[in-house]
This record gives sequence, structure tokens and C-alpha cells, in this order.
Amino acid sequence: MRGRLTSLAVVAAGALTAVVALSGTGHAASDGGDLNNETQWKMHLTYGLGSGSDRCDVWNYSGGPFENWKYAPCTQRSLGGKKRSDTTKDTDAFTFNDRDYLVRVAGGDTRWATKGVWTKLWDNQDAKCVVDPMWGVPYCTVYWS
Repeated sequence: MRGRLTSLAVVAAGALTAVVALSGTGHAASDGGDLNNETQWKMHLTYGLGSGSDRCDVWNYSGGPFENWKYAPCTQRSLGGKKRSDTTKDTDAFTFNDRDYLVRVAGGDTRWATKGVWTKLWDNQDAKCVVDPMWGVPYCTVYWS
């Protein structure tokens, strides 16, 4: 049994190395942390939730679809409309500072988030924001990468 597990670990490590090499980014394509803003509005993101001189009011600080509020240190960066986050970095959280938005985190229901309230991503999650056709506001989906 030990031989099989060792072989499996070597194969898995080799596959991960191949994914990193093929992605051409600082993290594997399947690592998560990518944010795609397909709306016309500027949004904000942080790559360092838990450190920095700014503050982020996060509704799901533990990650996932459940409320766990924390006013955490962060470094806020803007992301223009029709832009994608830096794929060499892991996006930790996002918000729209000037408008309310809808968000659905994997495993949960769609909910309203007030402008300036941050949504956290786990390391193996990505997010995509589009314009909701019914409400005309940003609608962000957090999903497993």
C-alpha cells in the first residue's frame, strides 16, 4: 500500500508542475483566486486580506456562503469594468464600493451585498461578475475553480 501512495504522490506532484508550467502564471490555472469583472463598473479587490493599511468589511470572513462578519485589514485595489484580476496573484475578496450588488457563493443562495461590503474567496474559488438582466446591478458568482 505504501508503494502505491508514494507513486500516486509523485504522479500528482508531476501533474501539478505541468499545470503550473502550462498556465504561464505564478499559480496553477486551477488554484483559484481569479476575478473577472464583465460589468461596466469599477470594483475593488484585495490580494492580502488580513494585512494592509486599508480596511475591508467582510460579510463571510470564514469563506463560503455563511455570514461571519469581520472588519479586517486589507489593501484595496481598483479593477475597472471589463477587466480581469492579475492572474499571477490570488484574489482574497472583492466589492463594489459605489453600488449594491448581488452575490452567490458556491453552496449558498443569492443575496444582496451593500456597497462597500466585501465577499471573501477561498483559495480554490474564482468569481465572475456580470450585469443582472432583471435588476441592472452587478451579479457576482463565486464558484470552485
